[in-house]
Amino acid sequence: SPQGLVHGDYRLDNLLFTHPDSARPVTVVDWQTVGWGSAIADAAYFIGGSLPVAQRRSHERELFDGYHDALRQYGAAAPDAEQCWHEYRLQCFGGVLMVLIAAVVVQRTERGDDMFMAMLARHCQQALELESEALLAKAGPDVAIPRTCGEDERGHEPGEELLWNESWYFDVVAPDASLGAYVRLGHYPNLGVSWYTALVCRPGEPTLAVIDFAAPPPAGEELEVRTPLLHASHRCAVPLRLFDIALAATAQSHADAAALLHGGAGDATPLELALRWETDGDPFTYRMTTRYEIPCLVNGWIRAGEQRLELSGAPGQRDHSWGLRDWWSMDWVWSAARLQDGTRLHAVQLRLPNLPPLGVGYVQAPGRELLELQAVGASERVDEAGLVAEAELALQPGDLRLQVQPLAFGPLRLVAPDGRVSHFPRAMCRVRCADGRAGVGWVEWNLNQPTAG
Repeated sequence: SPQGLVHGDYRLDNLLFTHPDSARPVTVVDWQTVGWGSAIADAAYFIGGSLPVAQRRSHERELFDGYHDALRQYGAAAPDAEQCWHEYRLQCFGGVLMVLIAAVVVQRTERGDDMFMAMLARHCQQALELESEALLAKAGPDVAIPRTCGEDERGHEPGEELLWNESWYFDVVAPDASLGAYVRLGHYPNLGVSWYTALVCRPGEPTLAVIDFAAPPPAGEELEVRTPLLHASHRCAVPLRLFDIALAATAQSHADAAALLHGGAGDATPLELALRWETDGDPFTYRMTTRYEIPCLVNGWIRAGEQRLELSGAPGQRDHSWGLRDWWSMDWVWSAARLQDGTRLHAVQLRLPNLPPLGVGYVQAPGRELLELQAVGASERVDEAGLVAEAELALQPGDLRLQVQPLAFGPLRLVAPDGRVSHFPRAMCRVRCADGRAGVGWVEWNLNQPTAG
């Protein structure tokens, strides 16, 4: 199809109208999704989403023909009308995709819910009536996976949303599953705080937790965080390759990890760590949001109380994300694991209200190109204490099925500014594939709790 400037969110809400005789009768706003692509995309998006279904049916081909004539009038080397109509039918899915992405990344409102559901119904009906699905097999090769650049390792300019967040996350599991740890620094600039969490757990041993949801913003290039109970630095030694973390803190020791979900107090215990995450595979950049994941091997040590624990070549994962982060708008399952043959797995299932689950992630086998996932199935059994007793994952393509066995927990209780509560029973796990392969990793479940009353 002819290529050109694409607005990306071209609908009536983003058009401002004045008198037809004015110098500028129409002004187009909200250009944050502008790009280069099919010149037919905006037409399919506008007609499919801005008109009620009955009106679209009555005027669709007339409006399309007018748009096609205008392309020719303005000098575009447009193919004949039927070729462009074929492209128009294919571009119907752009509206469906936009609804799913936008519902994840913008702050939820009652008006927004109504708008998204209306758009979703209209675009789906348009695609069904134009039999657009039949064209997908002929749509050509998959678009290349986006690439992460080293500059993205730095901090980003914050947005205006109250829950805009920039997060740096790191985890590790000993190859023999005897020890697991994770560290997360999440900065909420519009709340004036950072969330700092560092948890260390071992099967059969107390969970050590450093949790501060009112820490100061990170300072300097080393993202230093300092409070009376913790001092931490997070240094990107080589962008996309090496990241170092040092922490000295007073942790709370919990013999029963479930107490962390219910506000139970622990015993003060010294905790120190010095760990390096070294990239062990290809960084994976999400298509639908500003986030990337990097499989790693981890070296260093953790001192829990008086005991020093060494880690050498231990599998781990790190990620970096920035944007609106409303933990209480949906549930999800996140996972990252390494199998004994060196295969790296990362799978996420997003559970949006009133919508089918979304799956994203990758499989990286040694010596092979990264395989991007198209669907993620996930199920779990939660025990009475709120921890996950067992779980399953199913990854497509490849029909890879995994049994997930939690071994020790590093859970969190997350409370929104408006009082909403989510339980976060994160666990270091052993995973076993149906084909016999096994490995270790971390799995998290974000489980929103019913609102009282």
